[in-house]
Amino acid sequence: MQKPDDLFARARKYLVTLPDSIEGQQGHAALYRAATVLAHGFAFDESTALDLLREYNIARCSPPWDEKALERKIREANNRTHTKPRGYLLGDSPALTTNRPLKTPQKPAEAPKKATLANLPTVEAIAFKPSDTLTIVDFFAACFNADDQVQIETPAELNADGKGRPTGKGIVKTVAAWQDSVDLDPVLYGGPAGAFVRINPVKDAEGKDTSVSAYRHVLLEWDTGEKQDQLARIYQSNLPVSAIVDSGGKSVHAWVRVDAADRAEYDARVGQVYDLFVDCPPDKQNKNPSRFTRLPFAKRGNALQALIQTCVGFADWTTWSDWKAELDAIEQEKADGTEQFDLEALDAFDPKADATVLVGKDRRWLCKGYVLQIVGFSGSGKSSLAMQMCVQWARGLDLFGLQPVRPLRIVICQSENDFGDTAEAFAGSVRALTSNEKLKLKDNLVIVRNSKAIGPAFPVFLKRLCERHKPDIVLVDPLLAYAGFDIADQALTTDWLRNQIFPIVQETGIALIYMHHTTKPKSADDLDSMTPTQLAYLGAGCSEWTNFARDSGYLFRTKGDGDSPVYKFGFSKRQSRSGLKNSEGRYTQFAKIAHSAEPGVIRWEYALGDAMLDQPTRRKANPNPSAGSLGGFDIK
Repeated sequence: MQKPDDLFARARKYLVTLPDSIEGQQGHAALYRAATVLAHGFAFDESTALDLLREYNIARCSPPWDEKALERKIREANNRTHTKPRGYLLGDSPALTTNRPLKTPQKPAEAPKKATLANLPTVEAIAFKPSDTLTIVDFFAACFNADDQVQIETPAELNADGKGRPTGKGIVKTVAAWQDSVDLDPVLYGGPAGAFVRINPVKDAEGKDTSVSAYRHVLLEWDTGEKQDQLARIYQSNLPVSAIVDSGGKSVHAWVRVDAADRAEYDARVGQVYDLFVDCPPDKQNKNPSRFTRLPFAKRGNALQALIQTCVGFADWTTWSDWKAELDAIEQEKADGTEQFDLEALDAFDPKADATVLVGKDRRWLCKGYVLQIVGFSGSGKSSLAMQMCVQWARGLDLFGLQPVRPLRIVICQSENDFGDTAEAFAGSVRALTSNEKLKLKDNLVIVRNSKAIGPAFPVFLKRLCERHKPDIVLVDPLLAYAGFDIADQALTTDWLRNQIFPIVQETGIALIYMHHTTKPKSADDLDSMTPTQLAYLGAGCSEWTNFARDSGYLFRTKGDGDSPVYKFGFSKRQSRSGLKNSEGRYTQFAKIAHSAEPGVIRWEYALGDAMLDQPTRRKANPNPSAGSLGGFDIK
């Protein structure tokens, strides 16, 4: 009988031979074929088949399918009739010997990101109140020129359905003529259905889009929500609005000034306006330039179509468009993963008040969003060191001077140690704790083992871990066990670490620590002659495993005076920030540590004579730091 892990590996290799699922290129068929291979060919149960199909989805589908589609394909593969028997791929298959690497699909180009109302600065609550000073003359002046021809329609009665709508073409006059008609022409003062005015000047009374003489305004109107909320959206948008009118019903109407040169430009600018409100869509029937809207100061039955305000927002379309373009650029930068730093904020930054720091508060050593590597030979005790470090940090205590800012919530994810190995390392780390202290530790420390989340499935698994446990730190032991590809391949490693894992680290705000194996061991003489940087690059695979990490730690055996092995534990990139100390509490370049001499106890302690090492010197702090900058020292 095949071992489950071997079967998983064979299934993954088979998936590599299948075609990609690409939208518009029979992607459905490719996805179904992959599901059939897993559910029918390898006879996996539905849960296992779905896990492997998720890996295929991430690595080979463009764009990726949603979860429901994956579940549906697995069900279809189980329920449909097949020509081959279930489990036909459990035997030997030539296809399984392929060395074709997993490839990252070419994703379709995404549409540029645009700022929507949700991205704009909020406004204070605005009282919904019609103006008690503005007149209809002010309305005409705000929306039209004196020689513009304006079309107004006042239906004599309600429609058969009891609603008020324009029933005819109305009357066309110049603005000057309409202003002369104030208090004289009853058309201006409404009736049971109210009165209507076209939002743009016209050249004839036909009421068609071709009748428009200037593409000046587009109408914004919502049929849902409170009027006060609608009004707040208009103000928040900063759109150049000539007039805001209370319809006398359930909505507020905004005359947005777009000043387009022709119909094509008008339609484009209308699209920009409506795209802004994608989170709260306005009535789409108002996009045409000859649209009728409610005339202010006219009666609508017992209600009044009131003028709320004129000349709101930016003065013109060009000014608003430039402002909006800057906001769009900010949203695009966010989507691209670009963060622009404000120079004043940089100058005012106080490192000692940084809330993102998790370990090493005085020098900001390990912060949220950081990645830390610790490299060492197999069998040296990296896993037990990781366990002891996490137990201490979960209690808010230091390990060899590495001091957390508070008790940290930590998830240890490992693949190599079984329950017994893990229990022995845990026992050594908590041996001095009381029963009550051990009970409290459960609040901050989670230990899991996973051997299935390989390759593109690991970032998905990592995100789920973070969503479930809300950790400050996730420690992976070792990370390369989850790679599933040639770790010496720079391109594959970079893609996996920087494009798949790092976005999860940034999104969740965790600090990621990963233990990393080396290649074949070196002698203590060789190791003692190496610099911290050289030690950090002894890890297996390409240099990206070290380059990717914000700091890189090392744990290597050194020459000791006695028979017991002694190890150097230190860091290469940010060693002066880590806060490592010797047994006398003095800062040190690296800690000289050893396994506990107590029989049966797996635990790290300071080595005898560790404080005899040459200590680093402090550089004198800058006595005159610039404003907003803090002086400090470096450990040499």
